[in-house]
Amino acid sequence: MSAPPQEDPPSQQLKLWQQNLDRGLDNQQELLNIVLKDKYHFMALQEPYMGPGNVTRTDSQWRVVYPTLHGDEERRPRAVMMVNTSLPTDSWSQIHVALADMVVEFRGAFGTIRRHWGCCRTSCVICRGSRQGQVLYYLWLGGFNWHSVLWDKVHNSHLFTPEAERAVSPLLQLLGQYRMKMPLPQGVLTLRAKRTQNLTCPDNVFCSEGFLEFFIS
Repeated sequence: MSAPPQEDPPSQQLKLWQQNLDRGLDNQQELLNIVLKDKYHFMALQEPYMGPGNVTRTDSQWRVVYPTLHGDEERRPRAVMMVNTSLPTDSWSQIHVALADMVVEFRGAFGTIRRHWGCCRTSCVICRGSRQGQVLYYLWLGGFNWHSVLWDKVHNSHLFTPEAERAVSPLLQLLGQYRMKMPLPQGVLTLRAKRTQNLTCPDNVFCSEGFLEFFIS
């Protein structure tokens, strides 16, 4: 008698989708259909659609996490996180901070991950490897809205003005201070301008040098 087929071991990978939705309802509904099919664990969304009461649109597959100060009618959230309901509620929690920021902590076989949306329009994920003891890895992703020759294509040289260089300088200093690397190859374009249709790269991803090897795609 042949042995019964063995099930695949549970995956320890955490699949994340990050996107700037430009406040579009159609964009968000299309995205929900895509990530549902591909079984992502959570989504880090910049500029999501916000309806009446600053409430975003989702479906039963997702739990929405808003910034701590959500509810202030004058403060429209610049980002939300959606957590797949397949993740047990005891494997993640929101850490409340008295700022217009958002911190979510995930716990599991993959270690501990904290995702933060802060004042510089950036999501920060702190990854504590379960096998590396107290070693921390950082993952920053989001709508930085800054341009640089380090990530934009050369044909966008008109964006590299002295003012733009001064604006991006604090980010570049932080990247150097934390020895951050850029998983996205230079020239990967992430936004199309509505009026000119020009493609630029205001959204980006940076990670700790030792974390780069964990990226799959």
